[in-house]
Amino acid sequence: MVASVRSAPQGLEFGTPASLFRIPEPVGMFAYPYDVAPDGKRILALMPSKVSGDSPSLTVLVNWDAKKKP
Repeated sequence: MVASVRSAPQGLEFGTPASLFRIPEPVGMFAYPYDVAPDGKRILALMPSKVSGDSPSLTVLVNWDAKKKP
């Protein structure tokens, strides 16, 4: 959600909230399927695949930097 904020003599005035984007309802263990990037400039969201049939694969690299250490 986004809303405009204006300074007023009595404090702050807020505009009407509006949706920035739509994401599907959370399913399974992902109660919050989104997060704000550390730089605060992006919102990262898990979205369902648009590919029908089998789910696409995901490769997870664990201890990827282990070989760099002497």
